[in-house]
Amino acid sequence: MTRLFSYSTAEGSSFGILSADGGGVIDLAKRLPTIGNMNELLIQQKLELARTFVDEKPDLSVAEVTFDRLLPAPGKIFCIGVNYGGRSAEYTDKVRRSVPIGLYPIRRLVYRPRKTASEATRKPTT
Repeated sequence: MTRLFSYSTAEGSSFGILSADGGGVIDLAKRLPTIGNMNELLIQQKLELARTFVDEKPDLSVAEVTFDRLLPAPGKIFCIGVNYGGRSAEYTDKVRRSVPIGLYPIRRLVYRPRKTASEATRKPTT
């Protein structure tokens, strides 16, 4: 299993992969200098490349790092409210029970920033 994470040390922030034995941190930023953080690793679809380093000698021990949020700047976060086994029993409609995330309109899941007061009163230009 590949375990990716973002972390920080006294020298700064980075991202890495857990060594095969689970005790060390392999710094991916040193091995992939064109990728700045975990977001870029995923956007550039370099996950398979990152996995090739799992058997290399660790740069740090796990005790030397502070684990940070995995993605330093996540784009969108979707929360699905299915967190216990009896959730489906709440629905009496058999069709709804077959849908694992419920039948929620997608517009409720889309982030729409609010307009500032000046934007709300501004008239469109022609």
